[in-house]
Amino acid sequence: MALTVERIDSPAGFGCYVHGANLNDLSDADFDKIEEALYTHKLVVITKQKDLQPQKQYELNRRFDRTASGLHGHGGKDEVLNKQFKGRQNITLGFPSVPGVDMVRLVGQGTFPPGHYGTTEPLTLAASSHRGFHLTPLDEETMEKERSTRFQRFHIDAQLYPDGNHTARVTSLWAHTLPVGPPLTVRLDDGSSQTITGAKPGRTAFMDSTYIFREMSPQDQQMVLHSEVEYAPNPYEWIINCKGQNSGFSLVSQGKELPIADLPDGEEGLQKVQRLPMCWINPLTNEPAFQVHAIIARKLHIRRSADAPFEVIDDLEEVRATLDRLQRPHLRQEKILFSPQEEGDLVVWYNRGLRHSAVEYPPSYGPRMMHQVHLQASDSVADMEKPGFVLRALEAAEKENSAPKA
Repeated sequence: MALTVERIDSPAGFGCYVHGANLNDLSDADFDKIEEALYTHKLVVITKQKDLQPQKQYELNRRFDRTASGLHGHGGKDEVLNKQFKGRQNITLGFPSVPGVDMVRLVGQGTFPPGHYGTTEPLTLAASSHRGFHLTPLDEETMEKERSTRFQRFHIDAQLYPDGNHTARVTSLWAHTLPVGPPLTVRLDDGSSQTITGAKPGRTAFMDSTYIFREMSPQDQQMVLHSEVEYAPNPYEWIINCKGQNSGFSLVSQGKELPIADLPDGEEGLQKVQRLPMCWINPLTNEPAFQVHAIIARKLHIRRSADAPFEVIDDLEEVRATLDRLQRPHLRQEKILFSPQEEGDLVVWYNRGLRHSAVEYPPSYGPRMMHQVHLQASDSVADMEKPGFVLRALEAAEKENSAPKA
């Protein structure tokens, strides 16, 4: 069956399906089509992959970045499993891995019997819950009775520390088991009465960061194109005591961030922080994406043009207010895509151009198990390489042009 690409019919304006792929035996030509679709549409739902082997999912991620280390975006096996600090898990959690394929994490909720790709004991997965993170969470009764929920937190799959741990180009998420139940309504509860409907349980919510940029005023576009954000050292430990906004977009400023001296790397961590552009440029389409991980931003370095001096904003309340002003108006029903994923489908998204959030659902809807992979990149978002299929095409053309003529 020939591989085909079909746009997702959604007002969000991004995403596509790929039909006819066999990811357990994927040719270079078919991979190139998938890679082009990914950079063009930003999110790809590769359908009917119910027999996908975990090793092949890992290898697929590696094909998007063939010179990368192959390590998970949050570190090696020990770091992925043991996200503990001061007796607590940080917000990236400590998810288990598929036996023998350490960089494929098992995420979801519910208890599963032994035998899942080599597991030898019952496996209990605990999902990230907004109830442990939001300042004023919904209670389970409200969620169940009203079918209401929240965006847990909009984020990029990235550690953003230390300098040199580059943000993954792509994330892949394979659906083994999905919950079943009526659609949910996301409440923002941020002083507005705004809700976002149609959240199919167990699916991830996505937002296009290029759309955020396009909708800004010309003045703000100029500013964010030339400005930078500085992230905290040990960022997820830094915010371990903080609470999130009910919208899932940022943190509530309560002064609960840990002192730098109390972080695992102490004051030395300040020498290893990441300072990155606010806008990340798609290396295929050249579209700017306003891609800022707001919950761990510590300073903003603002300038209005390429030759203007930087102005530093280091008051956290002002940092968050500035980012809220730039992005919160664009959190709207028509611009959210709930992943149209069914069991056996693999979703791959451009992690440098989309933000995403888990969407909690009532436990009565049943268990959820996903296989997730994102890997540290070989290139910085400040200096991105062209996609592999472009480089391979250029190399082939160069060889053809340099070949002796008959």
